[in-house]
Amino acid sequence: MKRFLITSICSLFLGFQLTSAILDPVFAQNTEPATQDEISKDAEASKRVNRLSDQLKSPFCSVKTLLTCTSSQAYYLRQEMRNMIMQGKNDAEILEALRGSFGDSLENPPQPWYTVLVPIMPFILGALLALAIFSMWLKGSKKKQEAESQQIVPQAKAESREKLKNLMREDD
Repeated sequence: MKRFLITSICSLFLGFQLTSAILDPVFAQNTEPATQDEISKDAEASKRVNRLSDQLKSPFCSVKTLLTCTSSQAYYLRQEMRNMIMQGKNDAEILEALRGSFGDSLENPPQPWYTVLVPIMPFILGALLALAIFSMWLKGSKKKQEAESQQIVPQAKAESREKLKNLMREDD
């Protein structure tokens, strides 16, 4: 049992050593600091990729743009677009290359004018609902006032009749 335990520990140790030796070059990072020019080019490339990706329909996610699609293929396509930008290609050349690979399925169809109303529609419906509730409340309070006034009038009439009868008796 002791021998098995020692052999297992040694083989695990050697396995970790071999794994780290193999993966060390893979995870090694460039220690040179990036220049300000490289950082600005990278930021500009990211902006262009995001702008282009937002204009294109994703071939991998049916109703999403290439920017909002979370599939790994969309990620790699955005990386490919970034590489094209870093190579100095303009937007038209990138779109042409993507059309060559995926056809016209990447183009977003033009949106109708009323799609502008979609984000504000809940507010419009909420305001209409509040207006309807308020108007029903006003009608209810008016009916209540009318009912109270109708109840007061018969009482007032009865009181005035009694006063008239009393006055007439006194006159007799």
